[in-house]
Amino acid sequence: MFGQVWPWSIVVIVFLGQPCRAQQDHEPAKIGSVTVQGSIRTRIEEWQWFGGQANSDYVFSGSLLRLMFSHSSEKLDWQFELAAPVLLGLPDDAVAPGAQGQLGLGASYYVANHQSRNAAMVFPIQGFLRFKRPFGSRSNSLRIGRLEFADGGETTPKDPTLASIKRDRINQRLIGQFTFAHVQRSFYGVHYQHDTPRLNWTLVGAFPTRGVFQVDGWGLMKTAFGYASLTRQLPSKTSSAQWRLFGVYYDDWRHVLKTDNRPLLARLADSNGIRIGTIGGHFLHTAQTGFGYDRSSILDGPAIRALGHIRPQSGGAGCRSWDSASNCKTLKAVGAPRLHLWLWRRQ
Repeated sequence: MFGQVWPWSIVVIVFLGQPCRAQQDHEPAKIGSVTVQGSIRTRIEEWQWFGGQANSDYVFSGSLLRLMFSHSSEKLDWQFELAAPVLLGLPDDAVAPGAQGQLGLGASYYVANHQSRNAAMVFPIQGFLRFKRPFGSRSNSLRIGRLEFADGGETTPKDPTLASIKRDRINQRLIGQFTFAHVQRSFYGVHYQHDTPRLNWTLVGAFPTRGVFQVDGWGLMKTAFGYASLTRQLPSKTSSAQWRLFGVYYDDWRHVLKTDNRPLLARLADSNGIRIGTIGGHFLHTAQTGFGYDRSSILDGPAIRALGHIRPQSGGAGCRSWDSASNCKTLKAVGAPRLHLWLWRRQ
C-alpha cells in the first residue's frame, strides 16, 4: 500500500534594505562599502509515507536563516555568510528496527543531531576571497576558502528553455550543496574558472563540510574531490545547444562500515579507503519548430566509473564486490548515456 507525503511550505525572504515590491528592483543594504543581504526560508513538513513498525505520521518544521556580508573591488572580492538552521519538533519514534530504519527525513534529522527533537546551530556557510583577472585575463577568476559549488552549474544558458532543463535535469547530479535540506553544505577548497560567452572551463579541488541533516556545519568530512569540466555554448538563430565534458576524482577515507554485498565479517575487517573516478558529459539542444513549440533534447550520463582498491582475486579485505560463492570480483561500472526528448509550448 502506497502512502503519501504532504509537503506544504512557507517561504519568507527578508531583504535588508529597501522594501521589495512586485516588478521592482531593490537595493541591498550598505554599511560603508560592504553589502549586507539576508534571507529566511521556513518549511513545515507533514510525513505520511511509511507503514513500518515506528511512527510514520508526523509533522516538523525546519528553517534556514542566512546573513551575508560582501565587498567587491576591481581586482578582489570577498564574501562572508552565516547560516543558522533551526529544526523543531523532530519525531523521536520514527526509527524502526532492522532494515526499515529511518521512516522519512524527520527521522534522519533526529538521528543526525544526537537524537534531539529540537536542534539549532550558527556556522559560517561561506567565507572566501575571489581574485579577478588572475594571469592577466578578465575571463579568469579564482576563489579560495569556504564556498558553494554544484557540478553542471558552471554556466547558465541564455535560452530560457535550455536553462530550465539544465537546472532541473543536469545540475548537482554528482556534486552539490543539498539545497533541498534545511542545513545544506559547502566546501573548503579552490575554484578556478575561465569563462567567456561561448567557452567555460572549470577546475575545483575541495573537502566537503558537515551539514545536510546535521545542524553542526563547522567540521569537515573525511572525503575530498577534484573536478574538471569543459562547457561549450552553441547558439544560432533558430536553435540553441550546449555540451559539457567533465571528470571527477573522489577519495573517501572514513572508517565506517561499507554497504556492499560482502559478508559482515569481511566488511568489518575492511578499513581501506574508497577512491572513485568518473568521466561523463551532457548535450542539451532546443530548436523552434515553427508551430509555436520548442523541441528540446538531452543526452547525458556518467560515461565511465572506475573504483580504486580493486583486487581481482579470491578473498582479502581489499575486495569491493563478491559473487554468490564469496569470491572477489573485478568491478566494471560503465553507464550508458540516456536520451530525453521534450516538446515545449512557447508562451
